[in-house]
Amino acid sequence: MKTPPTAETLALRQDILLCILSGLLSALSFSTLSTGWLIWVSLIPFFHVFFKLPLTWKRGAFLGWVFGMSFYIGVIHWLIELHPLTWLGGVTTEISLLIVYGGLVGISLFVSLWVTLFGAILGALKPQGVLRIVFPALLWMIMEWAQELGDLSLPWARLAISQFQDLPLLQIVPFTGSILIAGVIVAFNVAFALFLDEFVPDSAPKPYWHYGSFRSLLGIAGCVLSLHLYGFYKLSQAPPAEPAASDKGVLVGLVQGSIPQGQKWGSADEFWKNMRDIEKIYLDLSEDLLKKAPASTAQILFWPESAIPVFPRYFPEFQAPLQAFAKKHKTYLLTGGFDRKTWQSPSYNGATLYTPQGENTAWYYKRQLVPFGEFFPYRDFLGKIPVLGGLIAQLNPMKDDTAAGQNASLMTTPLGKLGTLICFESVYAHVARNSVAEGAQILAIITNDGWYRDAIALYQHNAHAVMRALENSRYVLRAGNTGISSVIDPWGRIQTQSLPMERTYLYTLLDPAEVVRKEKTPYTRFGEWVVYLSMLLLLILAVFQISQAPPLEEDQV
Repeated sequence: MKTPPTAETLALRQDILLCILSGLLSALSFSTLSTGWLIWVSLIPFFHVFFKLPLTWKRGAFLGWVFGMSFYIGVIHWLIELHPLTWLGGVTTEISLLIVYGGLVGISLFVSLWVTLFGAILGALKPQGVLRIVFPALLWMIMEWAQELGDLSLPWARLAISQFQDLPLLQIVPFTGSILIAGVIVAFNVAFALFLDEFVPDSAPKPYWHYGSFRSLLGIAGCVLSLHLYGFYKLSQAPPAEPAASDKGVLVGLVQGSIPQGQKWGSADEFWKNMRDIEKIYLDLSEDLLKKAPASTAQILFWPESAIPVFPRYFPEFQAPLQAFAKKHKTYLLTGGFDRKTWQSPSYNGATLYTPQGENTAWYYKRQLVPFGEFFPYRDFLGKIPVLGGLIAQLNPMKDDTAAGQNASLMTTPLGKLGTLICFESVYAHVARNSVAEGAQILAIITNDGWYRDAIALYQHNAHAVMRALENSRYVLRAGNTGISSVIDPWGRIQTQSLPMERTYLYTLLDPAEVVRKEKTPYTRFGEWVVYLSMLLLLILAVFQISQAPPLEEDQV
């Protein structure tokens, strides 16, 4: 006869289910355009489970891992849209499924290690009193910062991204960066969980304010309200989000070719015909845009990342039409492409600018590369693992590792010094900040999210662009292959945006007198100062708590 589970086992199963529920609800706040509010309550089950029993680092690590796995699988579930990868040479349907679903689990497993570490440290610290609110908030902010570090970093799911539509809340970001928002969200959830843990089991409930956790919750809610009031004031002082007059405005055009990945990276037999067809699509769309756009003092068009995935330096039959187009229409044209300084040297994923004189002398090279997609990290180790090494090697359409750029390579345009970000690197706050610190007066993001069709990934990626605009108080001009293309102002307002998977274009007029900005925000100047302050504060409070702890009994040593 099967032995029934013990009460301890049943309690553990319940805790695991609550952590999974908390992770999935938190992921849901990222997964639609109407559920961002969920993040303000979705962490409550996780912290309820976390603090209901005496803390240990092992228990904290385990609960953090369970939450982290469910959270990250939920946030990046759109990776399954990569299937089928059969357009990559030699990849069968079965191998594609293995790569895609294995990648989803593997990436989630790796990134969840940060939440595992978060739980382990918090469990080891054993915070008491108000520190049960302070320590999780400080640790979470430090964890989000650390997710930008290293070759395998992925800062995709910062909690602030779920709030990209709550512009009043985000007006503090130019001062603090977006990580502070995560700290406030975590503190609110922890305080709410602790209040419920005090109030619900109380057999003789008292008025709310008799509970210390409720007073903490009220204080944090007051902080959130204050941030919103400040934000409403800042937005009321912002100029109207309207196009400039034609006698003052520079025409900005964003061309969205919506080219399927199979057409861009198909078989060698069809490649050159496909390249000619793709170039014609972009030239025709650009011609139509310029015909319909209003008069302007100057004009600049943006094509997406790897719009025509060739090396124009070595294939004049593709470069000449772009030079002729720019010269004919007296326009600037920024487009994504590949470059090699010599044919034997490493290749770069870059962006190049054509001037109204038809010249092409400026290049920007992508600095933050996609691991396993653009380069193979730890190749000497991972490449030797049976099966896995071969699967990973097939993920790069270029077949060889792409080299990383070393600086912002600003370009001169009618809208001032232009800093460029390419696709994946736009989710890294420090990359955009470095560009502005080097003198960028406006930011362009060119991207190719065609791998994910019309999944929520496209909206999540565009939400990161909103943060880059706010952090640095710069206009962001975003051109995507399949969308989302958008114009975002320094207050985070999306002035215009396209729908995913449409072959289309956008245009607007921007007045250089308003758009070109030289001042730098506190975040641009000082970077993640909130994180550094959090580290110091955490250290001081941890030392203080340890110094106040009663000495261990002899049988506890």
